[in-house]
Amino acid sequence: MKLRLLVVLLFLSINAFAGIEKIPAGSFIINMGITPQTIANGLRPYGLVYDMLQNFSVPVKWVINPNKTRDGIDFTYNQTPYRGGSFIVLAQYRTAEVNKAIDSWIGSGVVGENTSSELSVNIFATLSYAPRWTIDSENGLLVTPFFENAGIPTSAYGGSNRSSWKIPSNLTQCDDIFLLPHATPVWDTHHNLLTWNLDHKGAIWAACSSVSVLENTTSPDSLTQMNFLTTTGMVSYQAHARGTPPFSYANPADPTMAFMEKMDEAIVIGTENVYMPKPRGRWRPGVKLNVIDPHNPDIPEKSPGPAAVLAYGYGFDDSKRGLVMYEGGHFLNGFDDGTTHIFNSDHVAAQRACFNFSFLAVVSRQTTHILATINAASTMEGGKSYPINFSVPANVDLSAYTMRWAASTGTIAPGPDSKSIIFKPKISNKIKIVLLTLFFTDACGREFFITQNINIDQNIPNNGDVTVVKHVSANADGQGNDFLFIQNIELYPENEIQIYNRWGILVYETKNYDNDLNAFKGSSNRNGNSENVVDGVYYYLFKYKDDEGVVKNFKDYFILKR
Repeated sequence: MKLRLLVVLLFLSINAFAGIEKIPAGSFIINMGITPQTIANGLRPYGLVYDMLQNFSVPVKWVINPNKTRDGIDFTYNQTPYRGGSFIVLAQYRTAEVNKAIDSWIGSGVVGENTSSELSVNIFATLSYAPRWTIDSENGLLVTPFFENAGIPTSAYGGSNRSSWKIPSNLTQCDDIFLLPHATPVWDTHHNLLTWNLDHKGAIWAACSSVSVLENTTSPDSLTQMNFLTTTGMVSYQAHARGTPPFSYANPADPTMAFMEKMDEAIVIGTENVYMPKPRGRWRPGVKLNVIDPHNPDIPEKSPGPAAVLAYGYGFDDSKRGLVMYEGGHFLNGFDDGTTHIFNSDHVAAQRACFNFSFLAVVSRQTTHILATINAASTMEGGKSYPINFSVPANVDLSAYTMRWAASTGTIAPGPDSKSIIFKPKISNKIKIVLLTLFFTDACGREFFITQNINIDQNIPNNGDVTVVKHVSANADGQGNDFLFIQNIELYPENEIQIYNRWGILVYETKNYDNDLNAFKGSSNRNGNSENVVDGVYYYLFKYKDDEGVVKNFKDYFILKR
């Protein structure tokens, strides 16, 4: 059969779009542009995407039209305009298990559509790695609700237990994205952000007054400053006015801006909700100022501006470093006014910006992941065995990783940690697609995956019905019927059978009957007795699990005559 080569495509620049791709019929579009935005339709989709990446090893397409205007259309399908940076799960990865998970997310409020025809869309990135977040220990409870709203499990960010959070000095190569909400950075505990951002391409998201304090933090000898996005630091949060909405929204096709409408009401409350460079300073040239306050009264008296609400870029404008994003405001999950909790679509937008940055950060890091190719047949027949292997570039040091194979169904031999394997798809009329995944795990426990979909050709007689022959001639004469033959028993390995003589005495019973080594050949197996039973009529009770796990029972008779 034709070999199919699956290569993970990686992105080198935060400004680069992958281009137009054809999306096959049977794919699932996650609609990110529903208004008004709610937790269900605006934040839960990030949980679905995380679920696909982390639990099913299914890559997800991120769709953004590079030429759109603010809240503009990314693409249209079936007369539905899709906005806000939709995600797509391709048809070839939609196993029964994946579909069950998608249905569950739809039940929690995610809005989407199954495609019935091919379409072409602008792909910004193919996500193939689930983000891992580390929360600053000072005020982590300000951001844990983001994940709870999205339905992302605590294993991804440490949950609400402070013992799972970190101070910046404890960040290592095993941390991906550091979340720094309202805090008071100081050199002793925070200067590790400089090396972590460079050496491990660590991404930093900061909010409220932690931003200007961080940008102004210097070493004891005043030679090193943590001004990631400005040239000389920022006007202190204590020395400038609050933001003055309505804010202006720029760069509509930037991935961090893949949210709907505005975030003004989420931003305005807090110690610091706008950021501005010091006099005689400026924002670094590569920084994207995506949301700004064009009417701020401190511009230009206290700062050359602009006053930014949402800004990001590579630390120190160095693409070898990780990304850094500053987002204004303190109560991004809403606030209590004394009687009710105020939370609206602006807060959804603010949290979406954080998640968009997080996914963008792992896209920028994907160039550091292992690049491999799976060599396997694109179509296989159920019940047959196929050789599979993989290859990597010559400069890849495989000793830095442990590897394992996994399949959504079927068997792998000799073992999941072998470089070359023999894969045998299960015979089942329910299985049309198998996802074969190769995992590489680094010393930090990060799993990078390559997933290939394999089409399964099922050649199953009689639609997979279980039937038992009526006659057994257990005389080994080579004429057939030497054992009790159960047609299609290989489809249902979880089974049990009991055989009784005409007086109701149990003479044979077994589990996992297989028409081979484990089969009735005219001898009893009760109480250590292996003697031949006499010719005559025998009755049986047969129980098995079908493809959907439903237990089925039936009984009948057969005639034994040698």
